[in-house]
Amino acid sequence: MNRQPTNAEQREFWELCGLSYVESTGVDWSEHWVLPNGEKGGKLAPAIDLNNLFRWAGPKVYEDCGLAIFAVVLYRWFEGIIREINNHNLDEIVLGLFWAIYPVLKEAKK
Repeated sequence: MNRQPTNAEQREFWELCGLSYVESTGVDWSEHWVLPNGEKGGKLAPAIDLNNLFRWAGPKVYEDCGLAIFAVVLYRWFEGIIREINNHNLDEIVLGLFWAIYPVLKEAKK
């Protein structure tokens, strides 16, 4: 069973994916996330869901690590999907993809 990532892990994960968090300043009090395409996001970190993982994390793994590593990440995730579908646990499928991608992006940053 996959655990929920901490707030710090979520923030690091999204920053590894190319998002950035803008802290409020004395001039601009609007804290917000900036998406890789330059769009202003919300104050909260993007949800960890399949849409966001495939929109931001998947392309970043491919860009930073190449096709072979991207294929390994997807293979590890698919192995977990088979188990979780049999258990009817869809939340685990999303967390499984998060935990398959997160260590790869951390290692790529080193």
